[in-house]
Amino acid sequence: MKGMQKIKRGAGFQGALRYVFERQKGKEPGRLLGGNMSGKTPDVLAAEFNVARGLRPDIKKPVWHNSLRLPQGDRLTEAKWVEIADDYMERMGFSELHPRCYVLHDDVAGQHIHIVASRVGFDGVVYLGRNENLESTRQIALLEKFYGLTVTKGREYEPDGSVVKPERKKPKKGEIEKAFRTGVKPIRMQLQDALDQILTQAPMSASAFCEALEELGVSVIPNVSTTGKLNGFSFGLEGVVFSGSKLGDRYKLASLKRKGIVYEQARDHQILAYRKTVRGQHGGAATGDGLSPERLDPHAGNLDQSSIKNGSLVPSDVRDDRNGKQEPNNCEKERAALRALCGDSFTCRDDGRSSRGTRSTGRGGAMAEKSGRARGSDLRADMAKRNTPRTRDDAADRQSGRGISAPIIMEDMDGTTAPVHINQAGHPRHE
Repeated sequence: MKGMQKIKRGAGFQGALRYVFERQKGKEPGRLLGGNMSGKTPDVLAAEFNVARGLRPDIKKPVWHNSLRLPQGDRLTEAKWVEIADDYMERMGFSELHPRCYVLHDDVAGQHIHIVASRVGFDGVVYLGRNENLESTRQIALLEKFYGLTVTKGREYEPDGSVVKPERKKPKKGEIEKAFRTGVKPIRMQLQDALDQILTQAPMSASAFCEALEELGVSVIPNVSTTGKLNGFSFGLEGVVFSGSKLGDRYKLASLKRKGIVYEQARDHQILAYRKTVRGQHGGAATGDGLSPERLDPHAGNLDQSSIKNGSLVPSDVRDDRNGKQEPNNCEKERAALRALCGDSFTCRDDGRSSRGTRSTGRGGAMAEKSGRARGSDLRADMAKRNTPRTRDDAADRQSGRGISAPIIMEDMDGTTAPVHINQAGHPRHE
């Protein structure tokens, strides 16, 4: 017996009841078996549900809907279905004061019942149902054994109660849809196939493992700490990167070690650390589920596709867009704009990056902007100190806006210097 893959919650009882009773054309209408309500039709049952719902109008989704399905060929009597359904709802945490109804669909493909219930009881108590999908799977497995039903294969559990994860994770919906559009196998599956091919050659060292994958066009990003501890690998293809855990349980470090990938710190650490530096800084760290380097850090230096395979780097101030066209990154564009605006007097510090000519984003950017404001405050304080009139002539110059008696010395790119006065309006005036 199986339940829904995911228990449904909703806002309207009328729609759920019409779905389980009326069904599609060509199928036998649903038949009410039992529950704890007096109504017999969708309209009357919906009115009863709404009485309980009115006790807690703050609950936006009071509808709870699940099904219990037998394997094809198995059948139960209506009385047995009601008994199993009552037992199931009690095990799930519903009380007798939570209204519910059971509707039978006697299909050839598999006899099953739908359970429509209210999360709000007639006493106003709300069913919360934390981890209800996992709990439902566990309780259904217990019901199969208790009532002698055919045991259907479901999730497997570790001794500690955690779910056994699949060795190979399936592609997600978006990946499958893209594969249908392009006719190309999803990147996730290509990486899994490449790893499976290399693992047949084990045992091998961790360094040889990385080299063998790169011969197949797969970029490898080792997750190795400065202390020399190896924590796992991430794998990339065509600019899309997955961590080992996102590919499946068999591609985690512990599983790779069991399959014969041997890491010796004295032999492999230096090589893997270098790979981490090259791949992580220029190819993007695999912290997400199939994130491309551009999505991970849109302002970081980029690698073209061939450089992912051969290790050559494209300069950090050049980006490669998705059409293969290289163009300067945002920082270089801003530097060019500042040079056009300021002329030869513009100088750029810190490896060609102007501290005033770029804008950072995120937490680090906010700190940099705050630091910039602090430097500006210091400069203004220094200028105010310099602007303090020392003589009557200075005060007259201040009032007329001609300048100050203590000029600021500015240096141009050619090394020449010139005194600059700042007038009352804050504009520079060269001598």
